[in-house]
Amino acid sequence: MKHKFTIVFGLAALFITICTTSYSQTINFTETLLRQYTKVQADSMLDANGVPPGLFSTQYGVKVFKVVYDTPDGQGNPSYASGLIILPVGDSCQVPIISYNHGTQLKKDDVFSNLQGEWVIGVIAASTGYAACLPDYLGMGQSPGFHPYQHAKTEASATIDLIRACNVLGATNNINLNGQIFLMGYSQGGHAAMATHREIQENYVGELAVTASAPMSGAYDMSGAQFDMVSAFTPYSVPGYLPYLLKGYKEVYGDTLFASWDEILKAPYNTTIPPKLTGEFGIGDVNNIMPQVPREIIDSTYSAEFFADNLHPFRLALKDNDVYKWVPQSWVRINYCGSDEEVNPQNAINAYNYMVSNGSTKVSIVERSTTLGHFECAQPTILYTKFWFDSLATKCIATTAINEEITTPGWTVLNNCTEGKIYGTVYDAISQPYNIYIFNSAGSLIKAYEGLEGKEFTLDISTLPSTMYVIRCDVGRGLWYKFIK
Repeated sequence: MKHKFTIVFGLAALFITICTTSYSQTINFTETLLRQYTKVQADSMLDANGVPPGLFSTQYGVKVFKVVYDTPDGQGNPSYASGLIILPVGDSCQVPIISYNHGTQLKKDDVFSNLQGEWVIGVIAASTGYAACLPDYLGMGQSPGFHPYQHAKTEASATIDLIRACNVLGATNNINLNGQIFLMGYSQGGHAAMATHREIQENYVGELAVTASAPMSGAYDMSGAQFDMVSAFTPYSVPGYLPYLLKGYKEVYGDTLFASWDEILKAPYNTTIPPKLTGEFGIGDVNNIMPQVPREIIDSTYSAEFFADNLHPFRLALKDNDVYKWVPQSWVRINYCGSDEEVNPQNAINAYNYMVSNGSTKVSIVERSTTLGHFECAQPTILYTKFWFDSLATKCIATTAINEEITTPGWTVLNNCTEGKIYGTVYDAISQPYNIYIFNSAGSLIKAYEGLEGKEFTLDISTLPSTMYVIRCDVGRGLWYKFIK
């Protein structure tokens, strides 16, 4: 393997070209160190962001790099995108990659490379022994042009090219990457994660291999389930998604969709909406000028032609961005919540049914909640996805195991595998009975201990199968503990 290094921004940034003898792929990128945290600082950062102490076994400090890298645009022409790569600092003996794709952002600057959004997920990953890749997407962050929203091909290419850059950057930072790749993403990120897994399986055999992916609450069936929700004659919670999609797809498919806004939007929306689709405004700004029923912005002639013609260019564009019609050969866990008001839950069901009916034995589906909405569904889904990845990862994982005691704010827990018991002491004042629950890495409830009284408790785990578990104690803001039996 050959490397060519050229300093372009002083010592803080490298312009790197990697040429492999096996592939004719070249990745050019610049990297800039934005921040560095010790393990103690990383722990404090997670606590400040509402991550319960003791939930993740942090081992490392982290380095946070902004990366600008080559990636193709929607027509396959050379372009570039930005994102974050967050690496563990220390003796990280086995390091998999986690790629996390974010949900919908319209404002160009509200991205990971500007330390916006849920970039703390990358800190969690790196501090627990992963190399984290967090792409901004094409047209976001430092990337030129407008973001081709919900466009599968560029979501995948922007993610894959950042993973490639991570392989190089990890090597230059003496990180022992082990070849495992885990993909996850929420909302638009769920669509992007599934698109990326499909793209790697179909077109990157021998270069990259996905160990497992977890698409979460994504619109995988753009031409079916998601279109049915957005095009209905009923109010939709985020009506701004529709004009964002129109502008984003026009960036890729051009005038075949519509030549001008006057052709597709009726008054007054043909003049009020386009000025908000510049990358300078957020999705809330578009929602504020939209009717509650999104299809009311569409010109009646255009709408009639669309519904009358199964080969209408916009119908074909939607079908081009369905991302579920493939048969996974490595693990996929599709996550959703049954009361999602933004992404039709049928997206997840349709994807699962297609994959299973076409012979995949590597796909599962988890309804995380029947009652949680789109925003509320994110945290538990992301947490349990990380636990699932931990159960599959080959790495140096500091998860409490045999006869080990941990103390975190709120309680002390001793995992005594010799006796098959968990002993604990809750420090908070106990004025009423409390509950403790044990979950497996998929988030399924395994055991419930309800109506406990007093500060000390004992949990019998002797009959549990050997794997990873999570304990939640409903005291105060909630106490968490992860262990391997």
